[in-house]
Amino acid sequence: MEKDSSLYKLFLDDGASNNESENRNIGTRIVQRLIANDPYYLKIFSSKLNYWIIYHKSDSLIGSLTKNEYLDKKRTMHIPDSLKLKFEIK
Repeated sequence: MEKDSSLYKLFLDDGASNNESENRNIGTRIVQRLIANDPYYLKIFSSKLNYWIIYHKSDSLIGSLTKNEYLDKKRTMHIPDSLKLKFEIK
């Protein structure tokens, strides 16, 4: 884990130490808080299916999107219908 990462700072704030067993417990608590409270993760886990767009021009990942959001974004970004993954659900 990078020492300048947000996750590292959360570990320090929660009392991380050299005790590997306790650090695993701290990691579990952090993940549970993130999943339970972070709007990004709440959206992902509340949807049955999520969509993302890999936008290579800006080296970015757009999502998570619902199917309608994905179709709208795909249209506004002028992504051709012929470009799709083999397992894309219609």
